[in-house]
Amino acid sequence: MLCLAEYGMRSLNKCRTEYEIVLPFSHGPELEAAIEDLLAEMHATADLCHCWIEASLHDPVAGTAWS
Repeated sequence: MLCLAEYGMRSLNKCRTEYEIVLPFSHGPELEAAIEDLLAEMHATADLCHCWIEASLHDPVAGTAWS
């Protein structure tokens, strides 16, 4: 969750399995690079803790998803 704190992370359910974050890019190459970096950081952090994660990001406005 450390990587998400800088994006105004907000839990969307009691189980804490879904979160809302806000990235400072609306679309384009900057957004794609930020998402790629964020997912890589999340996976690397989990790996350092000898864990794994399942992560997907969804833009409800554009209907785009990344995993």
